Amino acid sequence: MRKAMRWVAAVAVVMLSHQAYGAPALKSGDRWPHHAPRAAAVGGGHVFFGRGNVLTVLDNDLGHLGSIDLQSEILGIFYAADTLYVASGANGLKIVDVSTPAAPVLAGNPYMPEDNSGISSIFVSGKFAYTTSLTNIFTVLDVSDPAAPVKAGSTTLSGLLVSAASLFVSGTTAAVADQVNGLHLLAISDPAAPLRTAIVPLPGASEVFTAGNYAYVTSAGAGMGIVDISDPAEPAQLGSYAPENAKFLGISVAGDSAFVADENNGLLEVNVGDKNNPSLIRLFAGTRGAYSVAHSGSDIFVCDFALGLQKIGSGTYNPPGDARDLFIDAEYYLYVLDDTSGAGDDQEGLRIFDVFNIGNFVFKGFVATPGKARSVTVVRGAAGTPSYAYVADGESGLQIVDVSDQTAPVIVGSLDTSGTANDVQVSGNYAYVADGEAGLKVIDISDRVHPQLAGSFETGGTAFAIVVAGDLVYVADGGRGLHIIDVAAKENPLSVGFLDTDGTAYDVRISGPYAYVADGAEGLVIIDVATPAAPSRTGGYNTGGMALGVSISGNYVRIADGTGGLVTLDVSDPAAPVQVDAWSTGTNGNALNVASIDEYVFVAENLAGAAVYQLSDETPFEPKPFDPPGDSAGCFIMAAAVREPRLDRCLGPVCAMRFGPFFGRWNAHVSGSRYFHPLEKSSLLHRGGGEGFKQMRHFTATE
Repeated sequence: MRKAMRWVAAVAVVMLSHQAYGAPALKSGDRWPHHAPRAAAVGGGHVFFGRGNVLTVLDNDLGHLGSIDLQSEILGIFYAADTLYVASGANGLKIVDVSTPAAPVLAGNPYMPEDNSGISSIFVSGKFAYTTSLTNIFTVLDVSDPAAPVKAGSTTLSGLLVSAASLFVSGTTAAVADQVNGLHLLAISDPAAPLRTAIVPLPGASEVFTAGNYAYVTSAGAGMGIVDISDPAEPAQLGSYAPENAKFLGISVAGDSAFVADENNGLLEVNVGDKNNPSLIRLFAGTRGAYSVAHSGSDIFVCDFALGLQKIGSGTYNPPGDARDLFIDAEYYLYVLDDTSGAGDDQEGLRIFDVFNIGNFVFKGFVATPGKARSVTVVRGAAGTPSYAYVADGESGLQIVDVSDQTAPVIVGSLDTSGTANDVQVSGNYAYVADGEAGLKVIDISDRVHPQLAGSFETGGTAFAIVVAGDLVYVADGGRGLHIIDVAAKENPLSVGFLDTDGTAYDVRISGPYAYVADGAEGLVIIDVATPAAPSRTGGYNTGGMALGVSISGNYVRIADGTGGLVTLDVSDPAAPVQVDAWSTGTNGNALNVASIDEYVFVAENLAGAAVYQLSDETPFEPKPFDPPGDSAGCFIMAAAVREPRLDRCLGPVCAMRFGPFFGRWNAHVSGSRYFHPLEKSSLLHRGGGEGFKQMRHFTATE
């Protein structure tokens, strides 16, 4: 269990009105990498893009040069004279020196608006940088010295709610795309006194690009619109292009062509020669889920949700983001394997994320593995003892990783098996490895630094996955179906029984007297294994895709169904499984594996990374007190939670707490004997989305 402290005091939590939830539904949480490559810029013969917290530098042919972790999600990038200006969300404007592309460095302290609202977009022209905050502030900065930006002037964008997603400056006019209110136009001839001139209502405006007298605005729901801004005080809406099933996000214009990033369909080229009647020229083949686009001369670069950064007609740079397999432990640490992507082997291996706040994957640590990592299982040690991750590392066999410190995982031992290590399970002092055509390997791990082969068994097929139950190991044996092996004598495993399925057995889980087999194109097969020597088929379900991974939660079986996404089946009657549509969903990439914990489902989606989905509640939740073990001073909190809230850490007078299933993380500060919560006027959203709580105001803490 994570570090906990005893809390003693009183706090009032006021509930808002109760309301029952509707029909259960699967909802998307967070994803790693965060929303794929999100922003890109081109300049100085280099390409720059942000994916999650990491800013990456490539050469013009997509060769990797360098990167820097900016510690917060990158929302926008602008290049000017060997300097990158990065809209870094809640962490403000960060300025990065890229004069040495292989070693980008921060040029100075970040700039943060006076209200600490963060920076959502950035544009640089001459010695001025123009920013929008995450609230409604438009600011002009003098960046003559990039390491020390100085505020020149600011103004407030109109609208009670403002969600400024993009801005573009041309001459003495600034244009801001606001997802709530539309297109703002501002006069910036006097940087010390920017002046709002007009607003054009364009619902869902996501990005703006101006060229000459025209502004081109994309919208997630209304396509692309063209606005005449020759008179910024009297803008005029002209034509639009809005195909069905489009989600336009990014845009870049060159001459009569607008290159539009469409998340649903890929990259489009639209003819904007006739401003009143824009028309489609082509959809670029090979793009799938375009987020943003940048161009330099004839080179066009697009950030693609599933495929990474693409140079149209030339190649793709797919930064580390593949998710082959994942494991979620009881403390809500997520272990993700990346097996084939990235610029080199040092980007492939095991990544660890803190996902206790389901809406916010927090990267903790990474360790490269020598092979192509296929599967991971984690065994947490008791208090004061090490925790280990066991990685089936393809041609490199078994890797044993000490993950006691999630920020610094380290390989402590390994054993190169004779086959291809596809899966690993641990029971006691033994690791059982599904070793491909070499069958089952039993490995003594009592000494983690020097694991030793104890025994083996050739299954006759291709061992893809295993489950250990007592002295029996169940092997998903590829074309040979399900194989059951007795490992009571570790040095001499014996075949007990097998059942040849109609498909290709890729994964298996056991619940009660049944084995649930992901059988490839045949979907799910349910096998009665009450008598291991005579397994028999009980039922099955054709999932429609390629069943590759399986996980069990109560009476529900969740299947990673390849291109079919995530499929949930109700197996209350194993002879007649029923699909639960509300808990099934298409995924952004091929679903390769799945893990479940509580009401959350984690899916390894191959090129689209690792994603979490959550099941809505059918009944309201009730507040419950929390009094964790320990002897330290603190306070007593009453919070609404299914999972109990816990203290993440307490450093002197500043405590950071996490509360059960809520989204986000909040810091609380102690002043004397008074305890204040920083988000006093906010309400917290429960994971079902229908209820909230007013937050505590203050209370008195006792030592």
